[in-house]
Order: sequence, then structure tokens, then C-alpha cells
Amino acid sequence: MASLRRANFDGWLVVEQDRVLDDPEQPLRDAFGAREYLRAFVGR
Repeated sequence: MASLRRANFDGWLVVEQDRVLDDPEQPLRDAFGAREYLRAFVGR
């Protein structure tokens, strides 16, 4: 993130998360949790 900020990057960033689908509800919970973490990390 520091490198992207220094480069004044203002585009989209794709984040992938590989999962074993043992619980059909877990991927959605994980996606929401990851989004909240990234928002806090990025500051948006």
C-alpha cells in the first residue's frame, strides 16, 4: 500500500481470497470481514 500511495495510484485493486467451501455461509462472512479490514487499512 505504501508503494501505491507513493505512486499516487488511484485505480481499482483486486483482492482474492482462496477458501475451502465447507460452510456455505462462511465465504460471505469472510468477504464482509475482509472488506472491513481493508477499509480500515486503506482508510476509506
